[in-house]
Order: sequence, then structure tokens, then C-alpha cells
Amino acid sequence: MKIKIISKRKLWNHLQPFASKPAIGILFGGERFDCCDEVLAAFENDQFLGAVTLSSEGELMSGQPTIVGLWVSYQHRRKGIGQALLEAAIRRMIEHGLTPVRLDSISSKADIIIKQLPQELKKVIKVFSICHCDLVLDM
Repeated sequence: MKIKIISKRKLWNHLQPFASKPAIGILFGGERFDCCDEVLAAFENDQFLGAVTLSSEGELMSGQPTIVGLWVSYQHRRKGIGQALLEAAIRRMIEHGLTPVRLDSISSKADIIIKQLPQELKKVIKVFSICHCDLVLDM
């Protein structure tokens, strides 16, 4: 698996087959997508596996560097891809001096990934658990 920086347009193209999933609209739609500066995407060979979006200014220009959306396609979950994307995103924010990093969790699955982060990465994130909508969203 390789993690690459891609454009928001390329991410949107990769997400089109999944556009009917409510989670896609929530994580990558409207202002949540507009505020993003960078996208990291995971690929195996040329197959898109998932992505994470980063905003240096945060949502609604809050001034809080934020990891805005993290999503892995259903057939590739539980293989460490979400963990790898989240770690890469946090390290990227650290490289740019964008700490602390805000992380809003809307999924109990994301909470599990966050708990498994290396301690040096946990030190630079602020986690806000918003709600746990796993079943409703069919993430």
C-alpha cells in the first residue's frame, strides 16, 4: 500500500462510485470539503482504498488545524488502512507545524483507531467525539 498526496478533484473522482453512501456526503461534502488544503489517499497498485482530508485553518476557518474526513472503502476495512492514513495525516500536519491537530470523531470505529495511535502522535491531537452514527450512516 502507498499513501500519496492527490488533488481534491482526483479524490472526488475516486469517490464517485461510493457517492450514494451517506458518509461520503457528510465527510467530503460542502464546507467540510471546501476547507481542505490537502488530501492523502491510499492505493494498492492503482486501486483506490481510502483517503483522509486535512485543513490547516480548520472547518469554518476556526484556526484549528483539523483532520476533516477519514474514509476507507468497505471491502478494504479492518486491514490497517485507516490507521495508516490517520498516522500519515498527523505526521503531515506536524511537518507543517500545524499542531495541535483537531480530530472530530463521529464513529466508534474511528475511536478505536485513535486509541491505537503511537503515543508521540496522541500528544499532538485533540479529539472531540461528536456522535456515534455508525449504523445510521452505513460508513
